[in-house]
Amino acid sequence: MKKNRTHFLLTGLLLLALACTPGNTYHKVADIPSFSWSRDHAIDFDLRLNDTTAAYDLFVIIRHNSDYPFSNLWLELQTFFPGGDTATLRKQIMLADNDELQWKGDCMGDICVVKVPLLSSGHFSRKGDYRFRIAHVMRSNPLPGILNVGMEIKKRDAR
Repeated sequence: MKKNRTHFLLTGLLLLALACTPGNTYHKVADIPSFSWSRDHAIDFDLRLNDTTAAYDLFVIIRHNSDYPFSNLWLELQTFFPGGDTATLRKQIMLADNDELQWKGDCMGDICVVKVPLLSSGHFSRKGDYRFRIAHVMRSNPLPGILNVGMEIKKRDAR
């Protein structure tokens, strides 16, 4: 019962945060069915970008609980550009401190949220529709304890 209450509270806070994001921020979070992320369950985030002069910061967001058995998470991010080109990036996300085995990120009870930068001050050279696909590439499959996977793209202020 306590886990359900905590899950409900965090989901409510996440929805509140989404409602308060400014127009220059893309923020989307996808739920993982049964809190067990299968390797073939890639998550897509679609975004239309029209400003090729702006700089953007791109983040991945992982929400997990204490059932997650590892200190790290290897992700594969595919970017599908307007016109059909693609790019792939593999990234290791550290979810816990290896030395002390303490969870990183913002934790409440046994649920933690980790927000990791993937790109800082990046530029998108083409206007149009972009698709970002995130999948895990861990040896263990499925991964227990992963609750949500999200993406945030912030347009940097011109100064």
